[in-house]
Amino acid sequence: MTLGHILIITGLIICAVTLVNSSNDVIKKNKEYAKNCMKKFPVKKSSLQEMYSTFHVPEDKNLKCFLGCLLRKVGLIKRNYIDWNVSRRAHKKLNQDPIVYKRTEVMIKRCKKEIIPNFRDKCQLAADIISCKLKYSQKFGIPIMRMQ
Repeated sequence: MTLGHILIITGLIICAVTLVNSSNDVIKKNKEYAKNCMKKFPVKKSSLQEMYSTFHVPEDKNLKCFLGCLLRKVGLIKRNYIDWNVSRRAHKKLNQDPIVYKRTEVMIKRCKKEIIPNFRDKCQLAADIISCKLKYSQKFGIPIMRMQ
């Protein structure tokens, strides 16, 4: 996994899911989170390609655990609950277009209803969250921002 792939994953997670403040310090901090999580859970390039092409997290334990690690570090997954407000604040900050923001609100509400949290398996929980967000991003035309 190259640094470029780490940055793409980080961009997906940070921009599409949890970035609360777009300052360089926050981006830098989240890149560090991603690097640390990548060391613990190396991700294959093919898993990333599959995730982007299918808008679903594939059956790759390392990818799921990487996502779980990252979502815990940024505060979306807490000890025993999902803090959807973290995602809501991120989308509000990133989506200056009120139409796109309304779509993200619908996405969050639907994912909140659809996801049955299992806090014993935070890897699968993270995969479920990201898969749901990817599915609705595709369905509602919500852009997925990727860092280059």
